[in-house]
Amino acid sequence: MGKPTILIVEDDCKVVELIKTALEKTGLEYFIKIASNGKEALEIVENHNIDLALLDIHMPLMSG
Repeated sequence: MGKPTILIVEDDCKVVELIKTALEKTGLEYFIKIASNGKEALEIVENHNIDLALLDIHMPLMSG
């Protein structure tokens, strides 16, 4: 089995960096995909196998 893929859906780049830093501290290996709104997230989900999604609730275009 390959590395899991985590999707971070967040419109604030500082929060994205905070989440990425926290995930890196786990010492686990994974791929990270990033979307800044729900519409981008849906496109990623349609084209990739996502193992875990971390969603912001309030975002532009389409909320989490």
